[in-house]
Amino acid sequence: MGIPSLSILIHEILKLLQHAGCDPSEVVFFRLGTSGGLGLDAGTVVISEAAVDGILRSYMEIPTLGLIIQHPAKLDEALNKELLQISEEIGCKSELGKTMCTYDFYEGQARLDGAFCDYTEEDKLAFLKRAHERGVRNIEMESLCFAAMTHRAV
Repeated sequence: MGIPSLSILIHEILKLLQHAGCDPSEVVFFRLGTSGGLGLDAGTVVISEAAVDGILRSYMEIPTLGLIIQHPAKLDEALNKELLQISEEIGCKSELGKTMCTYDFYEGQARLDGAFCDYTEEDKLAFLKRAHERGVRNIEMESLCFAAMTHRAV
């Protein structure tokens, strides 16, 4: 889906909540999605404790009125603990970790199979190692927007 489409969806959901008379601070925002794991066994569920961009910053930048506005990308720590406890109770292999959100499926995710690739496999592996050392456990294309917009709404 990616950030642009998710941004539209979240705006529409928040407007619907407003029209329904709901207080967004009383709503639990929850997202499930696919991602590529980083240093994990296949099938491990990552519970995102933070969302970071492709250069490992925990905020989403939005050009607004000719300025770059930074919105913190924060997630619910209590909900994460609850999800981790539930996953343990049901025997689901899971781990808390940062989720790296990219704007591009190929270069943004350090893939080598896109139409353009201006880096080596060694460059890729060094970057992924650095990201893993900083707590990144999976990579996808929506978490930054989800975290920034839902945090902003509550």
